[in-house]
Amino acid sequence: MASIKISELTPIVSGSINTGSASIPIVNAGTTFKTTPKDLIDSIGRVFEEGSGTNSIQPVEGSNTASGDYSTVGGGCCNTASGYYATIAGGGGLGKGAGNTASGDCSTIGGGNSNEASGTRSTVSGGTNNLTEGSYSTIGGGDSNTASENTSTVGGGRSNTASGDYSTVSGGYQNIASGSNSTVSGGYCNTASGDYSTVSGGCNNSVSSCYSTISGGYNNSVSSCYSTISGGYNNTVSGCYSTVSGGEFNSASGSYSTIGGGYCNIASGSYSTISGGYCNTTSGYGSYSTISGGNNNTASGYYSTIGGGNNNTVPNLNSHILGSGISSDKDDTTFVQNLHITGSTTANGILQLSRRNTTPIGVEGMIIASGSAGASKPYYFNGSTWNALF
Repeated sequence: MASIKISELTPIVSGSINTGSASIPIVNAGTTFKTTPKDLIDSIGRVFEEGSGTNSIQPVEGSNTASGDYSTVGGGCCNTASGYYATIAGGGGLGKGAGNTASGDCSTIGGGNSNEASGTRSTVSGGTNNLTEGSYSTIGGGDSNTASENTSTVGGGRSNTASGDYSTVSGGYQNIASGSNSTVSGGYCNTASGDYSTVSGGCNNSVSSCYSTISGGYNNSVSSCYSTISGGYNNTVSGCYSTVSGGEFNSASGSYSTIGGGYCNIASGSYSTISGGYCNTTSGYGSYSTISGGNNNTASGYYSTIGGGNNNTVPNLNSHILGSGISSDKDDTTFVQNLHITGSTTANGILQLSRRNTTPIGVEGMIIASGSAGASKPYYFNGSTWNALF
């Protein structure tokens, strides 16, 4: 037997031999011995053994336990697969609590240490101190993450929690997705507690209402449904279907209201808009009112508009201001501080000039109304003097 070359031996075809009675040649110090495959395995030592669960398997070494029926522990140390059809591929470690535990039926742990998959059909791919409690829940990795509700997911990161049904935290640190179908993509200390709510990132942002979104920024809050904050700092949306695009300390509390940016603007009128600027307000009954910019402007009348400037106030219906320091006192009127027309103009209605008690320094072409109350006249400045028109 020892004189036959190995290359001349007949190869084994799967299923063609009886492993209990077949002979294997063993050459030791020039002498050939024979043994069976079973005896060879027994003499070398088995790698795996049966666990305490029916049809379960576990490593011989490493203090692993496969106690669930049809459970598997592939390797590692101090791991326990106690759920039906539960699987732990490896990982674990020495010390109390260092091993992984797959206690949910059909649960899986890929590796890492101190991970627990207690939800039915839940998965922990790796990492440390992660817990999947919800059925069909998943944690991709990271540290100290929890997926506690049905079909919830944490992709990774640290100390994140997906506690709403079908909720997702992709990563980051200390983020919480507690609303049903809610999502936190990443960042730090963000919370999506409204159903179908989303926080894409940033820090300390909170969405507590349904179907609302914060894209990023810092310390922003949405408490109304179907609303959005794109970014910025300390912005608040409390009106349904409202939007703050950015800036700081802006508040959109009217339904369907919009703030484009700026600082300390308040849109409390329904369907009102503030494009930007500083400390502007659409308030009270100011539905459909608009402030384009500037500072310290207030539009509180229906369909009113302030084009910009500062310290303007429009309490009237469908009235508009262009300039600064103007307060409207009539409905359906446009108020202008100074109007310079380089072309022609046509008035199909009434042109009213406010009466002046004194004549100003004239510029050729000026027309004013001057005189005492009840006796004023229109005057025209011809370049040198003021002349009454009649």
